[in-house]
Amino acid sequence: MPKITINAKMIGIDKPIEVFTSIYNHDLASKMSIKLKETNIKNLKYNLELAKQQELAEKSDKEDSQEELSELEELKIQLKNAQKSLEDEKEDQDFTDTAFEFIKEVLGLNAKQLKAARKSLDGEGLGAFTYYLISRVNEGPDYDPQIILDAEIDEDEDPKKG
Repeated sequence: MPKITINAKMIGIDKPIEVFTSIYNHDLASKMSIKLKETNIKNLKYNLELAKQQELAEKSDKEDSQEELSELEELKIQLKNAQKSLEDEKEDQDFTDTAFEFIKEVLGLNAKQLKAARKSLDGEGLGAFTYYLISRVNEGPDYDPQIILDAEIDEDEDPKKG
């Protein structure tokens, strides 16, 4: 069975980790890839909804004749927003747990290594490392996901600052 080497420095593990490109790991990578795509679609829908709400708010600001919301209507809106916020938080935590379970399973991490990985990554880093691991398990090219993250940060910076 072919082995690949995973550079795990990004998750706080200095030694490279050897991983088999087994059907089991491929299936885990496929399931994680699906979860990443579902999360991306959810985020795109959320951003679309925000854009729609902003557009409606701008239109209503232009219409000065809009009546004040009743206290009951305001409370209903606040409850809906609170429920949506809780649902989103639970989905985010579920994704994080699923991603770390994938990393733990594929790399065979012990509890101490998993804790180091959780402490070493932020949300962007978790996504980048997860994509990297999926690619490597599927026998894609070896690359350093941290370099890609650093390049994205450089692109976001204002060239006038310096």
